[in-house]
Amino acid sequence: MPCCFFGHHDAPEQLKPMIAEQVEELIKNGETTFYVGTHGGFDFMTIRVLREMKEAYPHINYGIVLAYMPDASPEDYSFIKPEETLYPTGLESVPRKFAILWRNDWMLKESDTVICYAKHHLGGAGKFTEKAIKQKKRVINLAGSEGIK
Repeated sequence: MPCCFFGHHDAPEQLKPMIAEQVEELIKNGETTFYVGTHGGFDFMTIRVLREMKEAYPHINYGIVLAYMPDASPEDYSFIKPEETLYPTGLESVPRKFAILWRNDWMLKESDTVICYAKHHLGGAGKFTEKAIKQKKRVINLAGSEGIK
């Protein structure tokens, strides 16, 4: 089963090597599919890591899972290649204000493992880390001892 990622918008850049280390460990243990969103520093770091890992391990796959179609999005998706993206079936009928939550639920449902950076219960990172724990997913919280348990 795939791995997905959730992290705070303001995640520090120092996490990038930690993300890479965890992703590489999963790849070495047979994981080949990864899902990441498009909102905030943690997601952007993860996208860069996944691109680097794809070069080193061409057999892996990753999807940058969109919450909105690029032409309808307030975000600048110019850094994303169309072939990297996924837009889950059913999302097109979700009201815009719920699109990110729906997308995150989809990623969580599709994954067995979650790599996150969740220091507190606020925001999407905290909410979806808590959901992952309740759903008994494997959760790797890069916030360490300060993170949600």
